[in-house]
Amino acid sequence: MNRFSWSLLLLLFLFSALLSQSKKLSIAVLKLDAYSITDYEAATLTDRLRNELFKTRVFRVMEREQMEEILKEQGFQQTGCTSSECLVQVGQLIGVNRMVGGSIGKVGQTYTVSLRLIDVETGEIIKIATKDVFGKVDVLLTASIPQIAKDIASPSPGTQNVLEVEKEAGFSPNSQSYDPIMKTLTDIDGNVYETVKIGNQIWMAENLKVTHYRDGTPIAHVTDNNEWTGLTCGAYCAYSNEQNNVAIYGLLYNWYAVDDKRSIAPIGWHVPTDEEWKKLEMYLGLNRSKVNNISFRGTNEGSKLAGNVAFWDNGNLKYNAVFGDYSFCALPGGFRYSYDGTFYCLRHCAYFWSSEETNGNHVWYRKLEYEHSGVERDFGVKQEGFSVRCVMN
Repeated sequence: MNRFSWSLLLLLFLFSALLSQSKKLSIAVLKLDAYSITDYEAATLTDRLRNELFKTRVFRVMEREQMEEILKEQGFQQTGCTSSECLVQVGQLIGVNRMVGGSIGKVGQTYTVSLRLIDVETGEIIKIATKDVFGKVDVLLTASIPQIAKDIASPSPGTQNVLEVEKEAGFSPNSQSYDPIMKTLTDIDGNVYETVKIGNQIWMAENLKVTHYRDGTPIAHVTDNNEWTGLTCGAYCAYSNEQNNVAIYGLLYNWYAVDDKRSIAPIGWHVPTDEEWKKLEMYLGLNRSKVNNISFRGTNEGSKLAGNVAFWDNGNLKYNAVFGDYSFCALPGGFRYSYDGTFYCLRHCAYFWSSEETNGNHVWYRKLEYEHSGVERDFGVKQEGFSVRCVMN
């Protein structure tokens, strides 16, 4: 290739890069208001948010110095500008498409970040991001702020649904995040779950109890037995429709909720496939290639996965010497029967969905039973109500 051809290719590349850059939306981040933290900490976290937004390559991010210079010329005071109207005014003054503003504060030992993304032209709230972190401010810097930036930059087809729910029902979407320091996971309702690493998988160590899909849309709450049996859409319930059971055993979901594209799992997590359950079992010592389905007898993987001896009825599962060894803490939350909508097996059995179908109306699941120390692999119909554990992507 001659020198002219190389020069032409270089010019085309530069033109393409400039064209791509010109198509990006411009965005600016106003200094976040500080409550019970220092101004220096708030400024540092704001700068990190700008840098993380730049790294997403989704926006043209205005530099702090450039924004402050324009606002100084206009005689505009940044402090206290957190309302949508104020953010729109700033965005118009500095000439960007999007504005991010909000606050960072501390209550007790918990740091909280509350942000909103505003469309400068329409004044519409495009996204709301809130994250709570227990412990040190360092976690905000290294984990929470980068995750918020990714959330802001990610496509959000369900955002309008979230805002409609918030407006009509007073629902405010909480953070969905994994805290690697505290080893906890937070869902969209603000429920916080313990997690555990087993092999190279990271699992929830508690049963799911979320009542909204990942985009903020409510999951149907169905208490009537006849209605439950006829469902072909996602739904949840508490065992025996008793709210007191939720704190201990979580909620029961039909498989349509598990399979819904809006996802019941927090961001970065998913309902495990049948193969992922197998991987967990094989790490614990169960060879599924030799024992494909029921494997209660002669194995102890169920005892290893179970936890909290007080909630299991007396039987081989909790009397096994390896009971609770892996901190997975499976609990006997029972199930809701697809045939008549009644509830069975509380304190006796734990049923967990996989995300994988076997045929038209059946799905693989796992079962632990108080009389046996192993794990059963079987398939059930989609109208059953089972517990859900999620695994990290």
